[in-house]
Amino acid sequence: MEKRHPHFTDIFSKMTSFFGFLLIIALDSLSSVAEAVSSVSPGETATVTLIVAGAILFLLLIAFFFAYLGWRNTWISIKDDTLYYEKGVIFKKKTSIPFSKINTIDTGRNIFNRIFGTSKLKFDTGAMIGQAKTGAEMNLIFSVAETEQIKRFILTRNAADADAAEETNSSMPKSQRAGGTVEDKGEPAWFVRASFRDFLLYGLTSSGVFKLFILLIAGAVFAGELLPGILDSAVGYAGSWIEIVNDFVVRYNIFVVILLFVALLAVFFVINSIYGVLVAAIRFYNFRVARDGRNIVIKYGIISLKSYTLPVATIHAVKIKQNLIQQIFRQCSIEVVSMGYGDENKELKLLFPIVSKSYVAGMIAQLLPEYVVQCDYVKTTKSGILHHIVFPIIRWAVVLGVIYAMLSAIFETMHLTAAVMILIMVLVAVNAVLRYRHTALGYSGKAIAVREGGMNYTETLIRVDSMQSIIEKNGPIQRAVGVSSYVVRCHAPFTQSLALAKSLPKGEMGNAAKCIDIVI
Repeated sequence: MEKRHPHFTDIFSKMTSFFGFLLIIALDSLSSVAEAVSSVSPGETATVTLIVAGAILFLLLIAFFFAYLGWRNTWISIKDDTLYYEKGVIFKKKTSIPFSKINTIDTGRNIFNRIFGTSKLKFDTGAMIGQAKTGAEMNLIFSVAETEQIKRFILTRNAADADAAEETNSSMPKSQRAGGTVEDKGEPAWFVRASFRDFLLYGLTSSGVFKLFILLIAGAVFAGELLPGILDSAVGYAGSWIEIVNDFVVRYNIFVVILLFVALLAVFFVINSIYGVLVAAIRFYNFRVARDGRNIVIKYGIISLKSYTLPVATIHAVKIKQNLIQQIFRQCSIEVVSMGYGDENKELKLLFPIVSKSYVAGMIAQLLPEYVVQCDYVKTTKSGILHHIVFPIIRWAVVLGVIYAMLSAIFETMHLTAAVMILIMVLVAVNAVLRYRHTALGYSGKAIAVREGGMNYTETLIRVDSMQSIIEKNGPIQRAVGVSSYVVRCHAPFTQSLALAKSLPKGEMGNAAKCIDIVI
């Protein structure tokens, strides 16, 4: 493929960060400009306005000029199964990306792209230097036709190379092997699609209340910055309510306070659920996933369309995750661990946003049979109760007791504090019991499964050839009761991803290591 520029609209995408910077400056100086305009005569107001508008226009022209230079000096080309990416005006940079090293091919179309008939094209190899990876090797805008042409060309060449390698190393007939040429055959046969019920369950069981708090706080601060009188009134209003709550706590016993606290949690849960359902329905609209030869294809979105193509060979682990509410409703989300997918702040690593726990095994068997673990899981014994339940409860009781003693020397009444601490201890106990029940280990010839966590439960399925090491750790007390903690390290978007199983029978991981030819 000959050298080509990205689409000209890539210029404007590169200017978005400058627009944000300019907006911050404008908002920060808004009050100063308004004060300056109010202090001059009506005849001078137009002059001040023109100066401000001229300064903004001048900055925009400078930003456009440099973005244009960057676009003119940005090229991509393909030669000998390698993609070449060149950029830079003064300091030139040329990146060579072999097709075989591309972990993720990501295409996305926001409203701006859909208006101009373009698409973002991102290649990611997962390369990193001793730290978490936060960006792709290439992230440019092309026309939709060019994006599909480049993507299909790379996938086809990779499939052909994989077929040739299998034909050399295997006696199996080609008709019985996975892979083959990637043709322009439209949409793949989708294995599963998300429905409105999935969005509803995802919203009801997601933990987005903290994001809602952040939005409310940010809105209050912004309003207070523009209109200080509003913030002062809000503080005064809140102060009166704090006095009412304090009088209420003093007047009634601690059980009434606990009921009040539970009622407030219920209100926040309802708000969080409505917020979560709306976000899920917009972000994951028409979420669908398919196995297409050697690749996993994921597409979703209504405002911003996202499409991921992940070679199965670059997926190093699968995570089945549940928070407490999802455990109650027997729902879970499925994520994949792959360098280049989910490395950036706004990206999610979802294979599917939410699915019934009883359906997970069938989904994994159909989409990623390489990660099926069929065995009897080794679970923690009664000897692990000490580390899973007793020790955490004692630690938290000591910490909260010290905090309570310190606060009681300052405040006269501690009813609300005591209620909160009791609730914390209940949550600690629930988490400890769940962690004791969940901890388990399973292994087969091609994958290993590690179950861990309490109210936030995770089952990690790790492909054997992605594992780096297995570590067995135990202290004096663990050795005395015959248990150990095991750490499984594998490749991931971070330098090393860890799966931890605490207080399992001592030596059990050694049996797993022998089974999968890994030495501790």
